[in-house]
Amino acid sequence: MIRKMLIIFLITLLPLSGALGEEEKTDTEQEQGMQYKVMLGANASYNHYDNWTAGGVSTSTFNLLSELAANYKSSHQHEWFNTLKLEYGLTRIEVDDECRKSIDKLTFESKYLFALTNTWKPYLRVAARTQLAKGYEYFDELQSVNLAGESVENVEKVNLTQGFDPFFIEEGAGIAFILLSEEKKSLDFFLGVGGRQLVTSEYYVFSDDETTTALEYILIEDYTDFGTEAGFNLKWVFYENMAFSSNLKFFYALNEGDNDKYNSVTNWENALSLTVNKYVSVTATADMIYDTNVLEMAQWRQVLLVNLTFQLL
Repeated sequence: MIRKMLIIFLITLLPLSGALGEEEKTDTEQEQGMQYKVMLGANASYNHYDNWTAGGVSTSTFNLLSELAANYKSSHQHEWFNTLKLEYGLTRIEVDDECRKSIDKLTFESKYLFALTNTWKPYLRVAARTQLAKGYEYFDELQSVNLAGESVENVEKVNLTQGFDPFFIEEGAGIAFILLSEEKKSLDFFLGVGGRQLVTSEYYVFSDDETTTALEYILIEDYTDFGTEAGFNLKWVFYENMAFSSNLKFFYALNEGDNDKYNSVTNWENALSLTVNKYVSVTATADMIYDTNVLEMAQWRQVLLVNLTFQLL
């Protein structure tokens, strides 16, 4: 079934590649008023082995990327940026006979700036981060686990997260310093105050006790923190078809959390993109999250994708 779906998907996209797509305008070409952007991207692969003496595992993969943006600029010092991004991917290994998600990320950010000068711009912003589907941890062999005090024997996987759970929320207000604002290079720093919230009903994190044989998972609860935030946004187009972006947000809470600590949250996203033509691009990303409310370790994610993309607006 999944083989037929992949073939139909690829056949459907091929004729569309000649009818859709438009090069993105640079910042200097953007007109005043509301500007919209709709970008869709997807890739798929299928490998099947039958009596193949060299060995191999039959797999199918599918990844979907989309970005929606609505940005407003006026001649009266007002700027408003809104972005919604979705990344979702599935992988099916034939021996397991089930689909596992490989990518699952849904983010939204809305940011308003008022230009006091070309360099100094106070800002207000809200953001959210979550996922679409349930998340599991899989084991190579049957395991005994302890989920927040509840023991479960001989399991192949553990359900750690739910759809739209956990749901992370951010608010911030401060001032941005625009160090560089050019067509191919931009760099700004920001400093302000803000809040961080986690809304969850069933969110487990691995926290093993080496003195026991079972794998232990703790239940993460809702939290609300208020404190200071800082960071930077970098964009650099160093060739006509190659660009690098790096965005860092750091938050330090001024109130004690449930763990009796002054918690911090660091979110660092990096992307290197290569545009082959209007419709084909290669993207490498490296993301890091360090949230002491959840885990006293940095969480890393690296992704390399070859995309067939369409910009509809």
